[in-house]
Formats: sequence, structure tokens, C-alpha cells
Amino acid sequence: MRAFDFEIKSVDTANGVMNVEYIAEGHTPVEVGVRLPMEGEDEDALIELAAPHGTWGLREYLAAPKQLPVVGRKGRFEMPEPVAFPVAEVLQAPEIVVRKRVVV
Repeated sequence: MRAFDFEIKSVDTANGVMNVEYIAEGHTPVEVGVRLPMEGEDEDALIELAAPHGTWGLREYLAAPKQLPVVGRKGRFEMPEPVAFPVAEVLQAPEIVVRKRVVV
């Protein structure tokens, strides 16, 4: 779990959004437009839900050293044979009852 701080920078009631700045250690701050909470809704939960974890994760990935694949490398994976499901036999079984429901 990543710890982060937040600050509500502005509230735009006309458009129903607030700008929230999220600050996490080791990352530049990220500002996110978050919808305003409905009456009775947990504001903190909404702010936590909008936290830019994906942005932080992408930045970490882009900054991390990469292992370069070798061009021309080949390989093979063996997959098990698919099991055929006997649909026709199942539908002909006497214990199968098909019910139709009419919706008006």
C-alpha cells in the first residue's frame, strides 16, 4: 500500500468537481479532477478512490531499468488439448428440461 497526502486545491460547484493534489514520497505531485461527493457520501473515500495510483505506477515502470529481449529469439509453449463439451448429447438427455419465460 502506498501512503500519500492530498490537498483540495479548488472546488467548482458549477461543474460538480474539485481539484485535488496528491503527493506521494518519491513522486512529483499529481492534480486530479474529482467529482463532488453527493450529500451523505464519504468525501475521504471518494478522494482515496480517485488517487492516481496508475500514474504513479506508470512513472515507476518508465523509470525502472528494463531487460531487453533478444531480437530473433524463438520459443514454443505446449498447450493441453481442449476438451470438447458434448453439447448435442447433453441437450438430448431426458433429464434436461428447458423452461421458457415470457416477459411482457
